[in-house]
Amino acid sequence: MKYLVIILITAGLLFWVSGCGKLPLPPSSDIGHTVIAEISTRGRAQDAFPFEDILYVADGQAGVTTIDISDPEEPLFMANLDYLEQDDARAVYADSVLGLYMGEETLKPVLFLADWRSNFPMIMLLLDHNGLPQFEPSTFWANRCEEIDVVHRNDSLLLLIADNDDGLIIASPTFEVTEAYTYIFINQIGPEVHPPSPLYGVAGNEQLAFLACGQVGVLLVDLSDLSRTAIIGEADTPGEAQKLVLKDHYCYVADGYKGLAVVDFSNPSSPQLVNSLDPGIGYAQGIAVNDHYLYLAAGSGGLYIFNIADPGQPLLIGQIVTTYAYGVTTSGDYVYLCDRDKGILVIRRDS
Repeated sequence: MKYLVIILITAGLLFWVSGCGKLPLPPSSDIGHTVIAEISTRGRAQDAFPFEDILYVADGQAGVTTIDISDPEEPLFMANLDYLEQDDARAVYADSVLGLYMGEETLKPVLFLADWRSNFPMIMLLLDHNGLPQFEPSTFWANRCEEIDVVHRNDSLLLLIADNDDGLIIASPTFEVTEAYTYIFINQIGPEVHPPSPLYGVAGNEQLAFLACGQVGVLLVDLSDLSRTAIIGEADTPGEAQKLVLKDHYCYVADGYKGLAVVDFSNPSSPQLVNSLDPGIGYAQGIAVNDHYLYLAAGSGGLYIFNIADPGQPLLIGQIVTTYAYGVTTSGDYVYLCDRDKGILVIRRDS
């Protein structure tokens, strides 16, 4: 679809006039966010997850990179673990897992990595006392992992694994550390859920898993009985659903070239597309929510920032231009943007 964008510069102010459904951008001074730091990584930063004082970065073919964010204003490169020669780390998540350490049951911090093409596409790494990952191959096999989410339910931790080929896989992780060996176990629970298209992203709560399925849109999976998981609802989106995030009874979707889609799942068996907003530039493929702000990583469009004080009616408030934005995450008043060429951009929320 063709569209028109006219930029007028008058008295130092920037005005946008747009047509054909594209969203107008306000002046950059109104967005209430400031880029305060930039730190390079060895690979192409795809996704990041803050855990305690460390930012863990899924760094593409460079494996996993760790960054000290104890002072977010001055992030420090810590280490890089390039765990396999043919890796392509796409997503990362950190949490604490129950296992056996020298015969005693204990909680240990671990890192989960979704790898798209390595010999171990789903990887769980124990973290040492400095928060650095220690590579031990897991016992779990998947084909092409795209994303991971974690659900805490009934004092247990469930992994929701988005596999591009095999669909949704639900698993329970644990470990056993002895004097001689470290064993990593990721045990699948129940059957896979196979959507009718490739799976690109997953998010979940105690009752439901939400699947981002490209041109098919968003599918909802009932998690009440893990031995009989089933798709119970679907909502088509205008673009290609890539990643999603949940807030209250809304599912916000990074929808490829169509920008942002909003799905109301008040009735899980009949979720409704209630809004779609297209900034006009870039391919939306990463998304995060913090308080009443939503952040959309949109490839060549950089980072779009929305106000979601009215959850069903996001308001575009600004854009931060980068080379190519893959993913985005938040912690407190800080936003961490994964950029193909620049690595990690640290953005402070000023309002």
